[in-house]
Amino acid sequence: MEHETPECKILAQDVLETPPHSKDSLHVTERGANRERLRNCLMGHSFIPYEKKVVCVLSSVIKTLVCNRETYPRFDGLTWVFARCDGRAADAVIDWNSSILDQVIDRSGLLSLYGSTDAPSHDAAGVFACSSTSKENRLIASGAMLKRDMQAMMRVSKLVSAIKPEDENRTGHTSAMYAAWRSDALVLKVSATDRSIKIFHCEASGGESVEVSHLEDKLLEHLRGQTQKAEGPYRASQPQVQQHGSAVDSGMHGRESRTDENGDALIFYDAVEPARWDFKRNSGTLQNGEVTPAPRVVRQRKDSEEAGKLKREDAAKSDFTPCYESSSR
Repeated sequence: MEHETPECKILAQDVLETPPHSKDSLHVTERGANRERLRNCLMGHSFIPYEKKVVCVLSSVIKTLVCNRETYPRFDGLTWVFARCDGRAADAVIDWNSSILDQVIDRSGLLSLYGSTDAPSHDAAGVFACSSTSKENRLIASGAMLKRDMQAMMRVSKLVSAIKPEDENRTGHTSAMYAAWRSDALVLKVSATDRSIKIFHCEASGGESVEVSHLEDKLLEHLRGQTQKAEGPYRASQPQVQQHGSAVDSGMHGRESRTDENGDALIFYDAVEPARWDFKRNSGTLQNGEVTPAPRVVRQRKDSEEAGKLKREDAAKSDFTPCYESSSR
């Protein structure tokens, strides 16, 4: 009689106790799908200038939350990200999002989402972009977590001067700065402590304080026209730049490739200084934005003369007759 080894019993028990499609695995898959839906939306995003009535709704919601402390005593601040001309770059500064809304921008909906700590996603960012279904500006997602890379930011002198030592651990503040530096998105942030308002954009990556009475004009200024390119190393609208897959696909977030004027592929990694690039194949180094081609193999004249002689001999031995010669006979 054959006896089962202890290892066989353990394996059999694991197979029986682990269903192939458990509820947890399906839940994780669905949560990951929400991030992919947001990515697809931002990749296909086309900037549509915000109508004045929509901007009026946005500024009205902020004014209500900031000024009516008695009505909204549990307001805990908010962060809104507005994708503008470069949806790919906006996607690159978003780490995660918990839900997809595709919700019309209306006063009651925004107040219910951000007016109290009882709201599930009140402490994460809301993402506004052009809806892929309605082709209008909407609140696309909520519960978004923004990225930040302090090592890369602290290599840039103007960002170092804008980040105070006591602000280094304020993830909300520095992630808003990171988004403004690495993309052309407009980030609106209301502080949870004093309910002050700041907007972050490529021209003010350190943040620009705004009075609530001037907020509508500021939003109209930044949401109704074209924007400048981002100043950070990730500029997805730049020609010949393409992001390859997600972090799961490549194993390293922020991987990009660029082709220089010599046709050589360059690889850049997210946390590396903007001026530093590494070659993926042949040909040299790129230092401080200048290409230094590698030495090319120069064929000697003797070799070329011998090659030409062999070519002429082969042509003489060939029986091939050109068409124009045969037609003239």
